[in-house]
Amino acid sequence: MSGELDLGCVPMVEHAVRAARHGSTDVVLDLSGLRFCDCAGVAMFVRLSSFYAAAGGVLVLTGPQGIVATIFAMVDLAAAVPIHASTPEAINAMCRGSVVSTPVPVA
Repeated sequence: MSGELDLGCVPMVEHAVRAARHGSTDVVLDLSGLRFCDCAGVAMFVRLSSFYAAAGGVLVLTGPQGIVATIFAMVDLAAAVPIHASTPEAINAMCRGSVVSTPVPVA
């Protein structure tokens, strides 16, 4: 993902990520290009995590930077959604069956 994630685009993004489940029960979202995420985006990630978990899968977020990482830390999003610093790190954790959040540096 890149750009800004806010109330105006959350429905479209959520629909697309839910649709991705038809091909897989696990999804990794690379957020390294995301410059902003408001509370609607944070809530969307929690809903999507529950959606994938109900299907026996997992939604993993990777690479949050700057203000996005700060917002995620402030609301403790990692308690509800696995977050990793990089996509390779997340994929390795998934292969090991250990998809728990790892600390993401906050600038």
